[in-house]
Amino acid sequence: MAEAILVGLKASGKELSTVQIYDTSTKRLEDLNNKLGIIPAETMASGVKDAEVIVLAIKPQVIPAVLPEIAK
Repeated sequence: MAEAILVGLKASGKELSTVQIYDTSTKRLEDLNNKLGIIPAETMASGVKDAEVIVLAIKPQVIPAVLPEIAK
C-alpha cells in the first residue's frame, strides 16, 4: 500500500528525495530507496520526528505497537 502511494506521488511529479520511510525489513527499505529515491529512516521515531505529514501504511492490529513508538 505504501509503495503504491509513493509511486503515485512520483508519477504526479512530486519530488520524493525528502520522503522518509520506515520498514522492519532493511531489504524493503533498500528496494524502495533504489526504486523511488526515498530516504530510509533508521527507526520509526526518527522517521516521524520532524515530519509535516505522517502516513501509516500498516495493518490495524499493528497500530497499538506503533503509536506509542512514534509518540516518543
